[in-house]
Amino acid sequence: MLHLIGYSIMTYNHIWQGMGFLDRVPLHPLLVPIIFTWLIVNGFYWTKNYNEFMKRLIIIACIAQPFYMYYFDRMGLNIVFTYIILMIVLKALDENIIDKYILIPSVVFIGLLVNIELAWVMLPLGILFYYIRPYVINKIMFLHKIRINKSFIRIYYPGHLLILSIIKYYLLTK
Repeated sequence: MLHLIGYSIMTYNHIWQGMGFLDRVPLHPLLVPIIFTWLIVNGFYWTKNYNEFMKRLIIIACIAQPFYMYYFDRMGLNIVFTYIILMIVLKALDENIIDKYILIPSVVFIGLLVNIELAWVMLPLGILFYYIRPYVINKIMFLHKIRINKSFIRIYYPGHLLILSIIKYYLLTK
């Protein structure tokens, strides 16, 4: 259910943002990244194979990147790269690879430096979700009851950017 809510709002916002109507985005632009950050943290907890999860994220990020750059006319990396970094950070926290008092400030600092969409806010938020998840998961489990085809989940982000890029190209060449 959260995927469907996130995809609907993301597509709506992307239509407005990519077509140059930044002043008309009616839904808060951080709402979707917050939803997907929560889903990534839950995915980290539930995945049976961390390496496969990471591989899928890397493939999605790389496929989406040229469409992201064209559609939004940006040179930075798309938000899926932020989630890849977040997964690495969650793994480091989960396995105590680096002391959390060093890791967390470092991640926030890196998020401010890198040119990856919303890294400055999504990385700290993901760490927060990692720590509060055990306390709130039972309260919002009803949002996870509806299952969505995993293939749909994996192709939606690059697919919707491809379709929006084609529409934008068509509109600009007319």
